[in-house]
Amino acid sequence: MVGFRHLFRMQKRLQNLEVQRVAALGRNDWKEFESSAAGLEELIRDPGFKAMPVRQLIGGLNVIAESRRILFVVHGRADDLDKAITLWREALDISTKLRRTDYQANFHNNLGLALDTLFGVTGERRFFEESVRHAERAVEITSPGSPDMPRHASTLALRYQTRYRLTGDLADIEESVKLLESALRQERKREGSAKIRHNLSMCLMDRFRHSEDPLDLERSYDLIEQALRDTERNDPEYVDTLNVLAGRLETLASVTGDRALLERALAHYREVIEWFAGNPGKRLGVERNLATCLMATYHLTGDAGQLQDALFLMKEVVAGTGEEHPKYSGRCADLGRIHYERHLVTADEGDWLEAVRAFGNSCRTGLIADPAMALQAGRGWGDAALAKERWAEADVAYDYAVKAVDALWRAQISPSYRESWLARAVGLHARSAYAAARAGDLRKAAARLEHGRAFALSEKMALVEVELDRLETLGHGELRHRFLIARNRLFGAAGSDAGHLRELRDELMDVAAQIADVDGFQDFLQPPTFEGTIAPIARADPGRVLVYLGATHVGGLAVIIAADGEPFVIWLDSLTEEQVEGVYRDFSRANGRRLVDRAGWDHTLETVTSRLGAMVMGPVVKALTTVASHWERAPEVMLVPQGLLSSLPLHAALVEDREGPAQGVGGGHTGHVLDHVSGFSYAPNARSLRRAEWSEPPSATALAAYNTCDGLTFSPAEAHLVAQRLPEHCTVAADPGRTEVLTRLRSDRVVHLAVHGRSDPYRPVDSHLLLATGPLSLKEILEVDGSTRCELAVLSACETGVPGERLPDEAVSLAVGLLHIGVSGVVSSQWAVSDSAALLLMAKLYELFTVAELPMARALRRAQIWLRDASCDDLATLLDEIGARLPTAEAAAFREAAREVRWNWSDNRPYNGLRHWAAFTFTGIHGTREHACE
Repeated sequence: MVGFRHLFRMQKRLQNLEVQRVAALGRNDWKEFESSAAGLEELIRDPGFKAMPVRQLIGGLNVIAESRRILFVVHGRADDLDKAITLWREALDISTKLRRTDYQANFHNNLGLALDTLFGVTGERRFFEESVRHAERAVEITSPGSPDMPRHASTLALRYQTRYRLTGDLADIEESVKLLESALRQERKREGSAKIRHNLSMCLMDRFRHSEDPLDLERSYDLIEQALRDTERNDPEYVDTLNVLAGRLETLASVTGDRALLERALAHYREVIEWFAGNPGKRLGVERNLATCLMATYHLTGDAGQLQDALFLMKEVVAGTGEEHPKYSGRCADLGRIHYERHLVTADEGDWLEAVRAFGNSCRTGLIADPAMALQAGRGWGDAALAKERWAEADVAYDYAVKAVDALWRAQISPSYRESWLARAVGLHARSAYAAARAGDLRKAAARLEHGRAFALSEKMALVEVELDRLETLGHGELRHRFLIARNRLFGAAGSDAGHLRELRDELMDVAAQIADVDGFQDFLQPPTFEGTIAPIARADPGRVLVYLGATHVGGLAVIIAADGEPFVIWLDSLTEEQVEGVYRDFSRANGRRLVDRAGWDHTLETVTSRLGAMVMGPVVKALTTVASHWERAPEVMLVPQGLLSSLPLHAALVEDREGPAQGVGGGHTGHVLDHVSGFSYAPNARSLRRAEWSEPPSATALAAYNTCDGLTFSPAEAHLVAQRLPEHCTVAADPGRTEVLTRLRSDRVVHLAVHGRSDPYRPVDSHLLLATGPLSLKEILEVDGSTRCELAVLSACETGVPGERLPDEAVSLAVGLLHIGVSGVVSSQWAVSDSAALLLMAKLYELFTVAELPMARALRRAQIWLRDASCDDLATLLDEIGARLPTAEAAAFREAAREVRWNWSDNRPYNGLRHWAAFTFTGIHGTREHACE
């Protein structure tokens, strides 16, 4: 039994020690502060302490724990942090037993902070995961209007920020910003607002590093500057805030080139280092910041002394950072960059080897702890090695970067977040392939080029692949059932909160991992391989060659795979990223002005196709001529171009005079690529072509639809002609609606649409076909679920094959969208064409397809050559044949329009220009069923 007087003396001593502690904290008198903390700890060991009122009992534990946390910040002693965590756990247990949720929330919050700090010291992920749980629980049980809510929300925001840095999941950084914005609006105390501004500044800076939005940088700087003004110099948070402010000044200087900002940043960093002289952990972090600031100064001034000082500091930082530390990867990357910078100045091989070692350590540890850093380090290392022609080193570096992209992709729960990471990886897979090919591994090079194309399309196809039915026959029906349930739950949860989406994604990936353990499913949802993905497509048609094209900053390559041999490579030294971007820019600009400058458009098409022939397609055709000399006919080419190459008319490239690979093809005269092959098609990747064999058996029905709006004078004639040519029962539909078209895409063997189309290169999912009931967008097409019977879709409309510009490797277009839902092959256009040219081309195309029974890739190639070379007499004969086939109701109007077209023919080959005949392309596989992948 504790006496009243003893209890009173303990309460009085507790109050005195707390006053002493606060006073010492205000003076930064750490010796006195530690003495008061020790006195408090001695007090709580008194047997009578637990008899004190609950408020004082729990409050005393909290004060001592907070004191130990502060001492850890000041001195960096691990036992101080351990004591703080132990005390907060004890306080939480007591408050939980007493059901005091007000106290519980605070202790959950404080414990979450301390565990996160412990994670930073040890690198053990379990401490971080526990810290997130405590922070989430604190917010969950805190009343929305409570004065504690801003502090608890801020703590949770920082946990999500840390998780973003660990996984790259952009949903976490967005949630962090939202939480902190809300906390800042609720906080009424000046010191509390300062801390929230500090934290919000850091989160906005993380978002800026990814988005490069200058508004995030500007606001981050304003927030941290205000936070510093509102923080007392004797507050332990002051020095951290000063460190962050220095970082913002450094970033602003890198954007503006203002040396004065760098000088201010350097001064702040040095002040902070002095403050942290007794805390090695904190000091190392600031020394790293100082080193990067010295490097920024070196880049502005060229002062080699700054470079040397930065290297000295960074070596010390890495040496003092354990591999388990969450920031080890980033610090190794910084050291690698500094060594490489000095290597560029001195050409010292030792610096290069040290840079390679540092980059390797960064990538190796970053794949686990910081995949975004592994991507950055791997790509930087690979680019440097590629420039030095260190092919094997570049191959290893890019391997790390590609694995990091895969990890970042899987971590995202939103398509927009996934796209933002893919934007950071544009060109990476082509560079990786180039390095692998130079190192002698052509199979790996082909697989890398395959892997870099259409991430989203390939994953969606894997998730809906009907091959999963084979699980049932192997006795794993329950596993298939669980996978389909998990997949449908994830697909149906769009718009849900981030936490729920993350749970559903993890559930789906868990089942997918179990499927991958089944014999025959080892590659399920895994990156493509040459043997498992590319070789089966190459073997499917002995007369076809698969050609992957890629451009890098040092040159390009074509990897060619035929059915009867290993891949071989053609080096394309002039095919650089810069050259491709220049060609695309000229092409895109002239296309945008084609209505007001037709002559300029024609000239640009001639120039572009000539440059494409010289850079890429000429050498490819020459190689095919050489290797295919033993074939009975010229090969059919299926092209898988990387990046912006996929937006250019490679099939129409002008190639120099050379002998064709077979009699009657090429003919030994200058011409376009189509003159030197027997057929030509494009593919987003080889994986997308596998859907050709998964589709249900084709039906005996077809649809030929057209719009009656202005500008499509010949569309009714085109639709009726298609219906007459097709052997299936074909419905001719005027002004079809969206529902009808989507239904017929799932049920009919052939769907032909003579309508208007619009592409949106900036938001490709908004590209659409204009139908009677409104636009049918790519987004709606991609939402079609289930299998389709459609073997061929012909989009006789403008710009239906134009992919998005921001992520060209994703190949997001109306044509590829139809492959996405299971259509085997699609005819689409790269630019707008005249109504009459479309009619004549389609008339010849369907004649070759149905009468001559040519596969579509070959039929389109011959139809385009015919239109290019046709005389006025040839064209007039075809128009007469079309008119004779039309129903009486359509014939009179058609003949009148045809007379007007003939009147405007000004030379004997009126459609010889590229803009008339070269716009249409074929994507995918189409023909009889033996043309599908086996």
